[in-house]
Amino acid sequence: MTFGLRNAAQSFQRFLDSLFRDLPFGFVYIDDILIASRNLDEHISHLKEIFRRLDENGLVLKISKCIFAKPEVDFLGHHVSASGIRPTTERIQAILDFNRPSTVKQLRRFLAMLNFYRRFLPNAAKHQTKLNDFLVGIKKNKNKSIDWDEDSIKAFECWKEQLSESTTLAHPVSNVHLAIMVDASDNTVGGVMQQYVSSHWQPLAFFSMRLTPTQKSFVQQLRNTFANLRPVLPSHHTKQKPFIFRDLATCTHVFVRTDSVRTSLQPPYEGPYPVIKRYAKYFDISIKGVSRTISIDRLKPCFFADPDPYKPTLVDKSSTTSPLPSTVSATPHHS
Repeated sequence: MTFGLRNAAQSFQRFLDSLFRDLPFGFVYIDDILIASRNLDEHISHLKEIFRRLDENGLVLKISKCIFAKPEVDFLGHHVSASGIRPTTERIQAILDFNRPSTVKQLRRFLAMLNFYRRFLPNAAKHQTKLNDFLVGIKKNKNKSIDWDEDSIKAFECWKEQLSESTTLAHPVSNVHLAIMVDASDNTVGGVMQQYVSSHWQPLAFFSMRLTPTQKSFVQQLRNTFANLRPVLPSHHTKQKPFIFRDLATCTHVFVRTDSVRTSLQPPYEGPYPVIKRYAKYFDISIKGVSRTISIDRLKPCFFADPDPYKPTLVDKSSTTSPLPSTVSATPHHS
């Protein structure tokens, strides 16, 4: 396919992927091929296999653009080595030399350069909050001037300093323990994906985001929920045992269920009619898509037929009927 057509790059990428898809050591990006080898002998054998397939399909390499047998290489703004991947020194220096933006257009350009390396920066959304505030409510007026204050200038310089100290991200290793550590503040959430190798944790990527007004409200509600944690009273109509302990210091994990038909910190419900809300003296139940408010006096309690309600039930896929679930349900009835 002739280059210059709008889908030429995609077609060429698809063609090379079909040639090297079964080679775990080859990574193709359009007209670039990265070859990862553990030693020189293995690297030579990998090169021979790559050359063979290129020759069989009539593809030619330009020797002046090729780099062979290097322990590290710069690729698409990243420095790739055996220890990991990090931003190149040239790109970091270009951002450090970037003058303080005077217009919204220049600020967007600066933020785009930073966001390209966002996964290398912990707490990126937190440090970027002050700069993003300049873009609120601005869509078309790109040449609007920016009035810098002391806090925003400090955030601008902090971003540069953080990028100059960016973390080297490790290469993923198979068959090791992975962990995602997350944290939330009033305005942002963030985390890091890491792997446990050689008795210590190695970062694989950082992520963070700024909370929307709706998400901020949800975080506050979640905090209030955890502040009021208490066991379900034994006198609850389902007669379930408490499943949340008051002393959270003894717990390693706490899971809070939240959805439209099961309120947080309430026992599970799998009845024939979804319960929308629970109150002290009545329930809001959805019957055939219509919300009905029914007094608890009209609700007939159903109890577990199996002494172990959480024991999984085997289902015969060949059968056309479904087994009755061992669960608690609420069914309206008339006396």
